[in-house]
This record gives sequence, structure tokens and C-alpha cells, in this order.
Amino acid sequence: MASDHEIGHGRNITWTLRAKQAPEHIREAWIGASWIVEMTADGIRDGKPFRATHL
Repeated sequence: MASDHEIGHGRNITWTLRAKQAPEHIREAWIGASWIVEMTADGIRDGKPFRATHL
């Protein structure tokens, strides 16, 4: 796990990067894949709460 905090351009966001074991449906769809990376952004953007998750 790694994280970074960004303040500027109307944002106050904490970015978090995690590696985790891929769920069964992903391992079945992509043979040989055993890990996935999850990136989350959580904080305030343009004065409003913001949360995004990308796999």
C-alpha cells in the first residue's frame, strides 16, 4: 500500500494505491492474473466531497 496527499487546484485529495488478490471471476476471465491494483481518491474537489475507485 502507498498513499499521497494532493492540495491545490481546488482539490484536497488523498490518493491510495493497494495491490490485492484478484477475485475468482477476474482470475477466470484473465488466466494467469492473480493480483489487481486498486487506486482510490478520497477528499474534497471544488468544495464538494469526492471519492473514486479504479481497479
